[in-house]
Amino acid sequence: MNNRCIIDISNFKKIKFHGLYLNVLPNDWMGMSMISNKLFEPHITKFLLNELNSDSCFVDIGSNYGYHSIVASKFCKTVYSFEPQKIIYESQKISIDDNKISNINLYNYAIGDHKKLIKMMDIEYVGGGNEINVGETSINKESLEVSDTGDTEMHTLDSLIKNKIDIIKIDVQGFEKFVLQGSMNVISLFKPSIIVEIENHQLGKFGYNSEQLFSIIKKLNYNIYLLDSFYPSDFVCISKDKKYDFQNKNKEFIKPILTDNGLNNCLSYGITEKISYSDEITHHTIKSLW
Repeated sequence: MNNRCIIDISNFKKIKFHGLYLNVLPNDWMGMSMISNKLFEPHITKFLLNELNSDSCFVDIGSNYGYHSIVASKFCKTVYSFEPQKIIYESQKISIDDNKISNINLYNYAIGDHKKLIKMMDIEYVGGGNEINVGETSINKESLEVSDTGDTEMHTLDSLIKNKIDIIKIDVQGFEKFVLQGSMNVISLFKPSIIVEIENHQLGKFGYNSEQLFSIIKKLNYNIYLLDSFYPSDFVCISKDKKYDFQNKNKEFIKPILTDNGLNNCLSYGITEKISYSDEITHHTIKSLW
């Protein structure tokens, strides 16, 4: 099955995951992890729980099964969730209904630097068949270089969001630079905290590297912190206008980075601090966050 196929909801497995209903593909790596009840990305979840409040707006770009969107919806006012993969978008839509959530605005859109029809990489899914990794799926690069022949809408965040936003999460398998380039107005206006995944092997799909992405974020007048995890790919970016308040609130968690890593070489590129909550969270052995 690929991104353009009619979706058969019988392919989804409904699970109760840490008190939330989720619908996942049982042969997908993330789905299998959730079926085994292993807490998903606890370092990101902990950051959201610490920073969101009842008046917050959270934007989830590349939301996948919607776990972070659904968690955030319990603690904030509004969520905008963007998932371009049709089959995963449909699973999230069912999960939102299952959890009786009314404050998530879900869109089957890719987010980028201009409006366009694009294609997603195919998802070869056969019920009960070969293992897949939906989380590795990105925009089909070739579809960016031709006229509008795709079947998935791409929009800029600037064209879609007009109200205050507080946190943006970006996990788009190498397309992060283009998401930021299409979000400059809302970032400049609202100065949201930004959670972004940075992996050189993903960025390389689209012709750039982590040094260039760090540079773009710094030019937005943001400080960058590694969000401590055994797989050190996620970063929290804080506007320098909000630096003092953030550092004062999180002083017990902010620590120096002592060793570099091969995923993004962040220490080599001037990222010297990390947010480290606990060894359990860093090593993904924590059983619950609430």
